[in-house]
Amino acid sequence: MKLPLKAVLIVPFVVQILLVAGLVGYLSFRNGHQAVNDLALQLRDEVTHRIKEHLNTFLNTPHQINRLNAAALADGFLNIDDPRALERYFRKQILVFPSVSSIYFGNPRGGLANSGRQVENDTVYVISTDDFARGPFKKYATDEKGNRTELLATVPDFDARTRPWYVGAVTAGDAAWSAPYILFTRQDMAIAASRPVYDESGDLLGVVSVDIFASHLSRFLNTLKIGENGLSFIIERSGLLIASSGSAPTLALDEGSNGWTRLAAKGSEVPLVREAAEFLSRRFGGYHNIAASQHLEFDIDGHRQFLQVSPVQDPYGIDWLVVVAVPEADFMARIHANNQWTIGLVAVSLVLAVLLGIATAHWIAKPVSTLNDSAQALARGQWKPNGEDGSRILEIGELTLSFNAMAERLQATLDSLTVEIGERRNAEKALRESNECLEATLSELKEAQDRMMQQERLVAIGQLAAGVAHEFNNLLSTILGYTELLGLSRNISEEDRQKLSAITRAGQRGARLVRQILDFSRKSLRNPRPLDLASLLENISRNVKPALPENVHIRLEVEAKEIFLDGDPDRIRKMLDNLISNAADAMRSSGGELEIRAARKEVEDAVCVGCNRKLQGDWIRVDVSDTGCGIPPDVLPRIFEPFFTTKPVGEGNGLGLSQVYGIVKQHGGHIAVESQMDEGTTITLYFPPRSGE
Repeated sequence: MKLPLKAVLIVPFVVQILLVAGLVGYLSFRNGHQAVNDLALQLRDEVTHRIKEHLNTFLNTPHQINRLNAAALADGFLNIDDPRALERYFRKQILVFPSVSSIYFGNPRGGLANSGRQVENDTVYVISTDDFARGPFKKYATDEKGNRTELLATVPDFDARTRPWYVGAVTAGDAAWSAPYILFTRQDMAIAASRPVYDESGDLLGVVSVDIFASHLSRFLNTLKIGENGLSFIIERSGLLIASSGSAPTLALDEGSNGWTRLAAKGSEVPLVREAAEFLSRRFGGYHNIAASQHLEFDIDGHRQFLQVSPVQDPYGIDWLVVVAVPEADFMARIHANNQWTIGLVAVSLVLAVLLGIATAHWIAKPVSTLNDSAQALARGQWKPNGEDGSRILEIGELTLSFNAMAERLQATLDSLTVEIGERRNAEKALRESNECLEATLSELKEAQDRMMQQERLVAIGQLAAGVAHEFNNLLSTILGYTELLGLSRNISEEDRQKLSAITRAGQRGARLVRQILDFSRKSLRNPRPLDLASLLENISRNVKPALPENVHIRLEVEAKEIFLDGDPDRIRKMLDNLISNAADAMRSSGGELEIRAARKEVEDAVCVGCNRKLQGDWIRVDVSDTGCGIPPDVLPRIFEPFFTTKPVGEGNGLGLSQVYGIVKQHGGHIAVESQMDEGTTITLYFPPRSGE
């Protein structure tokens, strides 16, 4: 089954785009999803590790301070009966340990000596009870030297022996953590590290203790960046909150008792904290069953959440859970956006592929069909040229122009030969042979057209031009030979002699065109030898000056007296004649200056016609510049193509600049062009210097 050309051009584009875009989109989503899982796991591990490291330091510091203070009191370095001295000593420690909220000592009479920092303004205060015994305790601000200043608060009937930190240490008989408790001032929740102090006889001297506020942990958790909406919190095995990032509170006002109470994680007003706590409770049947770090996932309203829970324990009774939760949406937003872009690009690409396929099919099918009809007509001997020469496809357009030019020239030649020597037997025989040969040539042209659709255009045109030119050269030689013989006859009239002269002129013109085509298709130099370019340019400049229009002036600049290259002087001269002739034509109406410059230079990154790389190194450079009308930008890329010309029919055959390009390439050189409309054109030739110089 044969398919239409349009379908062959459109369907592969559409299928290719759909397959590639679909595969890329699928791989992108798959890799992105895997990357999200890996990134979320790394983020949770990193955040949990940082929290546990901070907790380790945070929880060890109070016990270290207590060991120092208990030893100082037991050994008599600190006077347990001088609360003012204890206040000053504790104040100095507060300034050294920023993670500690307060340091204090309670004695067996219920008295208290305390120094701590105000959370609101980071100032240091001191607290002591009257007579260092049970009774009202007073809180004072201090100056920079530690002296009491303003009385900040008074709490009546305070007894240190009833506080959890005191009771826990005495009961344990060693260092211990108190249960988290709400401060006596109701400002915060604290946990106290306590240690009993005994004298040498084992009598209790009191209890040293260090408070750390839960709000300090919450502030630390808030410094951690956990995606866009992720958070972390710390809970006891009972499920009560110790600390939380974000806006999740850990305390709430109990309306029944009109006092403050601690919040359970499952009762948090923050959805992510509440749902994470409920999920952990359901998953493990209670928080006490979580024995090791776990990486988990759960959903909130159909949205996946990444979760990590890790136990934190120490020898003094701490047994907490660190929980890190982050929504998958924090990582998937960019992936979803990329998916939308991918879908959009697929749709746009599909539409563009169809539109471009239709347009391309139309551009190719129409001129190809027209060219095919013309070729078939030419094969049948019908010499009517194809009028469709405006194809935007470079190869087809140039092929059409080439066929039209050949057909017109063949038609003109055959008409002239038929009229002038139609009555002469030998001429008729030559014309019959010419027609037979032309028909065979046209058949070969038809086959060449099919091959040229799949081969390099310039190679095919060069081979075709060389073959046709060779055939025409034989035919024209035959015609001119018979014409010359007839001209020698004495039995022809003057009218016939004039007709023979016209045939001879037309044949000679055709012979010149054939020589140009053969010269264009030639691939190697005929007579290469050492050539003094400077002398050749001076000679050409002198010879062409009389032939230039009066309003065109020529100027030659040569950097050195001798510039040698290996080349064919005839072809170099032909090339320069073509360039000078084109430059003079560009200034024929407006006048101007034609400048020729030659020098041997080190070239860096020159951009040349047909080069796949930038030209560098030591080269002989020749510039031919004019101040004419310039070359339009749309015409500039085609000026070196064979048979391309902007001149009227009969004034140019489109081979001059093609010959220039071919001669430069034959000499191993390169060519570059710069042109500005209404300012002029510069054609630059690069030749390799002579070997060994």
